[in-house]
Amino acid sequence: MGFLMRIVRLSTSTFLVLFIFLALWFPGSVHAELILVGEFDASMDLTSPCDVENVLATTLENLGCDVVRRDIDDVIPDVVVKGEYWKSGENLFATITALDSVTGQTLYGRHAFIPEGEGACKKSAMAVADAIAMPPIPERKRAIFDTVTGMKFIFVPGGSFTVNYKGYRKKVWVDSFYIGKYEVTQGEWSKIMGTNPSKFDASPDNPVENVSWNEASEFVRRFNEATSLKAALPTEDQWEYAARSRGRNWRWAGTNDSENICEFSWCIGNAENKTHKVGSKRANGLGVYDMSGNVWEWCKDLYSPKSSGEPEYPEERKYRVIKGGAWSTGYGALMTTAREGSDPISRASDNGLRLVVRIPSE
Repeated sequence: MGFLMRIVRLSTSTFLVLFIFLALWFPGSVHAELILVGEFDASMDLTSPCDVENVLATTLENLGCDVVRRDIDDVIPDVVVKGEYWKSGENLFATITALDSVTGQTLYGRHAFIPEGEGACKKSAMAVADAIAMPPIPERKRAIFDTVTGMKFIFVPGGSFTVNYKGYRKKVWVDSFYIGKYEVTQGEWSKIMGTNPSKFDASPDNPVENVSWNEASEFVRRFNEATSLKAALPTEDQWEYAARSRGRNWRWAGTNDSENICEFSWCIGNAENKTHKVGSKRANGLGVYDMSGNVWEWCKDLYSPKSSGEPEYPEERKYRVIKGGAWSTGYGALMTTAREGSDPISRASDNGLRLVVRIPSE
């Protein structure tokens, strides 16, 4: 199993010894020509074929650091590590920057020497180890809830990830935000709107459905008036980043195994042609429920095709993106990368919504 680590920073004396060693061993190297040979980004999935977590742990322990190994399901440290590999003659260096993923503030930055002959995995481990051997980041609020409706939101630390859909690839940055732990329920909708438009109205804890994008946007407006939160429909990037547990390579929200999709979602194979109580299946790695299945979720974005095989709609209709699949769909539509477009005035018994909340100004 992979691990995430919390690292206690190296002592000042250790850094001083390293600095003196580098200065003596590589005199004048700063004057040599530097050539960019690669880059890394530790804000993405640290699990890799070379098991970078275990190599990182071993590297730190060999340096005398106190390494606390944590289960992969624990909260991910609120830090983004970025850097580039530079070559000067035969020597390899890493330019490392660590950012507070909420504020974007630079917490740490330096150049690190990487010994020649180390494998790519070890290089990444050493570079990341060097970058996150820093003072601990202040603990941030991990969840909030709205006192008017009782809606709960999960904190999602920002970072970069790669959108990869049917040949379309793009690396994007997502700022930190909060996302609804559950899809908006019929009870929550009724408290704000005074009505319940849902077809499957057996329980107030079922997701609200049969709402158009325009109606969902009106719900957001009234929700913001009634609460102190600044909510919105998620952008497509926010939605996918959260569904993939901060952009990791999850095919479905919470699993890569097609054999256990029904443990995480209500879909055509198990839903019996209706919605079900939110949160009654397993959550994804962030603790967010039903991002695959139950109801499609409206996104803020206008829909436009990302690949040649996608349908095209009249531009004047201003179709909007929906994500996540539903009780009525098969496994393909449940995939975190899957997307559809829907008319903003259309209602369907498998279309609902989930809210996001921006990070308050500090």
